[in-house]
Amino acid sequence: MDFAIPISRFETGNVELVKQPTNKFSLGFSYKDGQFCNTPILLVLEPLKVVFIDWSKHQINLKEDENYMSFLSKFLAFQKNIHESLGKHAKEWLGESYSEDMSYFATQPLFKSGILTLYMSSALDSVTYVADQKEQNFLNETLQPGDLVRIVVKLYGVSLQKSESEIWTGKSRIQHSILQIYKVNHC
Repeated sequence: MDFAIPISRFETGNVELVKQPTNKFSLGFSYKDGQFCNTPILLVLEPLKVVFIDWSKHQINLKEDENYMSFLSKFLAFQKNIHESLGKHAKEWLGESYSEDMSYFATQPLFKSGILTLYMSSALDSVTYVADQKEQNFLNETLQPGDLVRIVVKLYGVSLQKSESEIWTGKSRIQHSILQIYKVNHC
């Protein structure tokens, strides 16, 4: 059974990157808080305002709503921890697939300039959508910019991009997907 962590209770220092035994270019997330251990990580976000949706890329951009605390700054700390962990352990994790010539590395950010960018599955029917207290079909017309939503997102880990010669390019991406979207009614 997976347990979702409210973003307000999420502590970025409890996240570890874990080397995957079957794929050195993929790192998993592990969240440990006392006796609680969760892998992958499920987060329940506070209400956020939809800024833009790119249906062709299955991408949704969200920002804080002035009426709610969103705790989005935790994503900045989370991204910083990932970056530092990659810098510290990349050579150990990648072995001969790590190049000493690499002058920098970067992780595609989820949160940048006040905007949280999340991706949905291309199969929209795999996203649970709830509006007016009932589950509904999730369609392109379902969400509009300005809508207020709560999202449950699953954070799997980090994928490291590799060159044709099996060398890490220095680029990485946080693997995630939206599992559930709850439309918040304005009172």
